[in-house]
Amino acid sequence: MINRITLKGVASYSGDTAQVIDGLKRISCFYGLNGSGKSTIAKYLQEPSDIQYFACAATPALGDSVIVYNQKFVKDNFWDSKEQPGVFTVNEGNVEAEKAIETAEAKIAELKEDQGSLKQKAEEVKGQKTKELSNLENKVWLEKDKFVKTPLEFCLEGKQRKNLFLDAVKEADVASDDLTLESLTEQAKELGKPDISPKQLLPSISFDGSLIETDSISSEIIVGSSSSYLSALIERIGHSDWVRDGLEHYEHAEGVCPFCQETPIESFEANLKALFDETYKQKCRLIESNTKTYQQAVELVETTLSSDKFSDDYVEESAEFAIAKSQFLECCRSNLTLLKNKEAKPSIVVALNNSNEHLDNLNKCIVALNKKIADFNRRITSKPQIRAAIKSHFWQIHKRTYNAAIELVDEKVKSLDEKLETLRDEYRQKTEGITEQQNIISEQRKKTTNIETSIQNIRNTLISVGVDDFHIEKVDGAKARYRIVRKGGASENVYETLSEGEKTLVTFLYFLEQCKGLLEPDSALGLADKIVVVDDPVSSLSHNFIYEIATLIQKEIVQKPFKQLFLFTHNLFFFHEMMNQSNLKQDEFIQHYSLYRVCKSEFSRIVPIQRNDIRNEYDGYWQIIRDAKADRVCSPILPNAMRNVLEHFFSFVHKKDKLSDVLSNLGNEHINYRPMLRYISRESHSDLVNLTDFGDIDTGRFLEIFRQVFVRTEYEDHYKRMMK
Repeated sequence: MINRITLKGVASYSGDTAQVIDGLKRISCFYGLNGSGKSTIAKYLQEPSDIQYFACAATPALGDSVIVYNQKFVKDNFWDSKEQPGVFTVNEGNVEAEKAIETAEAKIAELKEDQGSLKQKAEEVKGQKTKELSNLENKVWLEKDKFVKTPLEFCLEGKQRKNLFLDAVKEADVASDDLTLESLTEQAKELGKPDISPKQLLPSISFDGSLIETDSISSEIIVGSSSSYLSALIERIGHSDWVRDGLEHYEHAEGVCPFCQETPIESFEANLKALFDETYKQKCRLIESNTKTYQQAVELVETTLSSDKFSDDYVEESAEFAIAKSQFLECCRSNLTLLKNKEAKPSIVVALNNSNEHLDNLNKCIVALNKKIADFNRRITSKPQIRAAIKSHFWQIHKRTYNAAIELVDEKVKSLDEKLETLRDEYRQKTEGITEQQNIISEQRKKTTNIETSIQNIRNTLISVGVDDFHIEKVDGAKARYRIVRKGGASENVYETLSEGEKTLVTFLYFLEQCKGLLEPDSALGLADKIVVVDDPVSSLSHNFIYEIATLIQKEIVQKPFKQLFLFTHNLFFFHEMMNQSNLKQDEFIQHYSLYRVCKSEFSRIVPIQRNDIRNEYDGYWQIIRDAKADRVCSPILPNAMRNVLEHFFSFVHKKDKLSDVLSNLGNEHINYRPMLRYISRESHSDLVNLTDFGDIDTGRFLEIFRQVFVRTEYEDHYKRMMK
């Protein structure tokens, strides 16, 4: 039996919001105006695999056992075909075949009883499975209260039920050991602080003095030229730098040697200058340049490291950075001292320390600090993402805590699932046995079925409702086919000559025979397997025929063991007749019947109703007006509903003259609405046009004018009561 139907994106049903029909019973009746969306439901049940119903669904899924009476059924079987397929029903005569069918049906009953036992066992296993999962749910659920009214409470959003809480834990990855609830709490607190500005990332430190540290000039002994006779003496006493400094004084000594305070010999000055030639001077200038460049590089680094960027709390609180900075600057300053010594005394050898290792350590610290700064900036600029990360880590930590318990229960559940699969296999074997017996029934039914019984059934019903000028007969020949024949024997295009009521009656009687019988003599399909759908069977019938159709549905479908009935109608009399003929008290009625109202505004809507919600045609017109006020129906049908309400009511109270005067006065007051008021003033039986085009209808204004009719005729209380 179908329990639930979902309609979406087809015909007049919204493509955004699905209409869900829940609570379907064995007999489900739908009432609604023409064009409200009833037939769409019937068409879906008839052809669920059609591409236009791709967004629709039924639970359980629809099978081949759905039989639908609608315009398509009539078209396929009568308009498009001059003959109708014969319907096979059981007849008496073949005792052996009937006995074989009886035996097979008994075996089917036995196999179905076995299936019932297997279902019971399966339910017990499912109960054990449910218990295991429930115990785990309760255990994990205890964690929830620990985080209520804490910074981490937002992690519980959408997980306020036990099963959802456990699912969140199961679906999470196992947290790494460094993740803690304490750290998550601190991060959550930080999210709640007032907004602050992002921090700037620290620049990496580059040092232009690195190449100078490897320059060989620092380790070279720089002395005067060997072309001077003084060079050997200078080299022996090791005072090249002292002599170089004295040369500057010699030029201003006024004939007195600055070294010995005596008058120098004639060639002494020339040899003294030759000692410090251009090569010597170039090397000294290189040392001087290296010292200056290195000093500038050190000063630039010191300036950078003392800037505001490096005064942030993250920097000042980092011991690793402080050590790396100190070691790097100490190395650079030491090298600078050595370079200055070399500049002062070119002849000495200095070994500069390599600062690259210290610089690398410093930049590694900066990378680590930038990671913290980036994380901080991310937290303050991407709060939703950080909340999501905290929430994810929250569940990962709980997965780490309960992973062992979850795995233990999963093992038990796996074992129970294996038991269920074994029971399913046994159930499938029983199903195969049932299929085997159904095949036997199919073969034997070939020997016990005929198409004549349906012919007689249709003929008898036609006669019982006073229709005897045409009937159904079997077509001569080997095929199992029917045709409609006039009393006089004419059989050519008889269907086209029938009245609308006769057409509907004969097509519906043929449909009933299809429901009760089989189109194939070897089919094993029984009544209990069939779902019957009837869409507006009384659209063109007289009230007498309406009664007969309702009676036939009750007798031949409702009171027979069909699996389910779906009934759709726009006719209130027929709708109420179906309710009345149920002969059930309210408590019994609601067990077997489900009632719905289909209405349409921009889109179709399906609303469950109670047995007495739609009382009569007059109330039906009021319902349209109430629906228009609530924007649940198309506004163009509003004037017709208003006209019928006013006609019914003022005819009943014998105040039609007063109604005419009020409508005339309102027309004078509201010139733009005069066409609508004139339309309302004409009685519906004198005007066959019920759907009119008033342009864009202002529903609110129409309703107010309609209310004024009752106010001015002093029946406002009736208006208020009917509009509730």
